[in-house]
Amino acid sequence: MTRVFMWINTVLISMVLGATHTSAQSLTPWSGGTQMPDFNGEIYTIRTAEELAWIAAASRTDDFAGKTILLASDLDLGGNGSTPPSWEPIGSAARPFQGELDGANHVIYNLYMLSSLFPAGAGLIAESGNSAVVHHLGIAQGQIMTDATSNVGCLTGINRGQIHHCFNMAQIIAHNGDNIGGLVGTNYGGISYSYNAGIITDGIDFLFGKVRFQYVFQTNLTAQRVTVGFVVPMDDNG
Repeated sequence: MTRVFMWINTVLISMVLGATHTSAQSLTPWSGGTQMPDFNGEIYTIRTAEELAWIAAASRTDDFAGKTILLASDLDLGGNGSTPPSWEPIGSAARPFQGELDGANHVIYNLYMLSSLFPAGAGLIAESGNSAVVHHLGIAQGQIMTDATSNVGCLTGINRGQIHHCFNMAQIIAHNGDNIGGLVGTNYGGISYSYNAGIITDGIDFLFGKVRFQYVFQTNLTAQRVTVGFVVPMDDNG
């Protein structure tokens, strides 16, 4: 059965991103630090985990409106050790991310978060605004631990913009909290050509006693409500 799931994942990744990726073992894990990426006035080119972490730190004062964050490599956020660094998400409820995150068919490995540090929203992006576009990006591995946190999704906690050609395979362990979804916690925007294959558990058993290992490949979720464990548990745009 595991081999079947791995084969399905490979097929879906090819359908969504259409690219071959570097294994996590061959990447340099995130050190926990930051480094400013190359910037040409419109595009930040991200080649290392430290450069993506710089974007996250800068998003406390910059919403990146009119700018593109372009991944030039697969990244390892280092969340596979005994004391992994906890990711600080891009954007926040006070200052949602308003730019373009172009994954350029790359994937992110080993996203690790303690969502209790970000009670208003947690994920690679905490909250994306109306002008945000996130596309051609995958979360291949990772784990988010939730405790009294609402709006948790491995890609973004709250989406108000557009997401397309993205996927999640990271796990969420939900001890407590509301609006927890594999790809997006709460969706007010648009999601297309994206799927979640990550498991969501309550830390002991699968949520509500049911396996939440779901493959969802929808062309349009802007007006569709879906349940916990799918791409998004609640969609307030329809």
